[in-house]
Amino acid sequence: MNRIAMSLALSATALTLVACGGKDGAANTKTGSEAAAPAASATTMPLRKSGYWQQTMTAAGSKPVTMSMCLDAATAATMSAMGSQTSASQCSENSFQRGLDGKMTFHSTCNLGTGGIVKSSGEITGDFNSEYTMNIQSETTGAAVPQMNRATTMTMTAKWTGECPPDVKPGDMVMPGGMKINMTTGTGAPPPPK
Repeated sequence: MNRIAMSLALSATALTLVACGGKDGAANTKTGSEAAAPAASATTMPLRKSGYWQQTMTAAGSKPVTMSMCLDAATAATMSAMGSQTSASQCSENSFQRGLDGKMTFHSTCNLGTGGIVKSSGEITGDFNSEYTMNIQSETTGAAVPQMNRATTMTMTAKWTGECPPDVKPGDMVMPGGMKINMTTGTGAPPPPK
């Protein structure tokens, strides 16, 4: 898989984790030991601070991929519960909890149609105002693209770097090599000529 395809696959996996957050990222299902855990409480997924975020994703067996994303208040809300009208209904299991130590854990099972069934779990440390780390274990089955059907362990670190550059609008993700994809509209542009 080439670097851009890997970037898109990793981004899709990471975004799927928050895509199933339900309306406003609220947990909508608690199962097994999660429901009984006394040290954690169900809560809503925090929104990321508006501005420019640099994200580095490392999947087991792959080189790190770094990309940047511009968020304003509206896109931060949309991306935290991405497609709340559709994605929440696609998730048969979804939980998000914050422990007393501040660590957040999540579990989800979402049917993304041709994207397959994605089962994910993991933990998040840090905060959504400056810097956080997400450790993710996910498995995709039944995807139309055979390369997507696999188990993945991934770490994503994200750091707020300031205001968005003038040529980057909210929702834009700047991929390695400079290609831009707007995650809210699905449109993209090639990198500027050098």
